[in-house]
Amino acid sequence: MPTALWVRCLPMQARKIAVVAATVIVVAGCGGPSQTVATVTSTLQPTICINADRAAATLSPADAEDAVLCLINQQRANHGLNALTANPILGQVAAAHATASVTLKWWPAGGGPSVHVNPQTGMDAAARIREAGYCPVNRDNVPRGENAYVGQYWGSPTSDVMAKTTSPEAAVNGWMNSPGHRANILNPAYRESGIAVLQGVPVSGAPADHDGYVFIQNFGGC
Repeated sequence: MPTALWVRCLPMQARKIAVVAATVIVVAGCGGPSQTVATVTSTLQPTICINADRAAATLSPADAEDAVLCLINQQRANHGLNALTANPILGQVAAAHATASVTLKWWPAGGGPSVHVNPQTGMDAAARIREAGYCPVNRDNVPRGENAYVGQYWGSPTSDVMAKTTSPEAAVNGWMNSPGHRANILNPAYRESGIAVLQGVPVSGAPADHDGYVFIQNFGGC
C-alpha cells in the first residue's frame, strides 16, 4: 500500500510533517506497489475553491471539509469524471475514524496501511463503512475506499506557515502525489464521499508539544 512522509524545515523553527496513507477497497481486492513520495508538488489548477489554501486552524471543520470536497471534485472534473456528492454516513465514518486516530494515537510516523485499522476494534475502512450501514442494498460488495492525511506543527508558526501542510490544498496535493491516494480520488466507481478534518496528532510517540490536523476521506460507490 502506498504511503508518503513529507518533512520540511520552515521559518520560525517550525517544522511541518505530513503523513498520508491510503487504502483502496474494491470488490476484487485492494492495494498496489509500495512507494514513498519525498516531495509534495502542486497538481491543482489555480485555486477556485473557497478556503482551499487556508490553514485548518483558521477554518471551521465544515468549511475545511467543503474545501477538500471542492478540490477533489476539481481533480475529477479535470479527468472527465463525475463529481462526488457528500454522504452523511460516509461523513460519520470519517469523523469517527479521525476521532479515534487522535485519541488512540497509533499511526506510524511513516504512515502505512495500519492507519486505517482501529487497534481497539480491529476494523479497517471496508468494515467500518459496512458496519455503518452504507449502501444497504449492496453493503458487502459496494466499492469503498479511504484516504488519510495528517499535517503536524510545533513552535509558534504563523497561519501562513501552518497552511503549508494543514490546508485542504496541502492534503489534496499530498494525496494526488501518491499513486494509491490518486487512484481513490480518480476512481470512476466512486459516487459519494464523506470527509472529516479534526485537530490533533494521531502519530504514535509524537511529542506532547506537537499539534496538527487529521484529514480523512471515505469513498463509496452506492
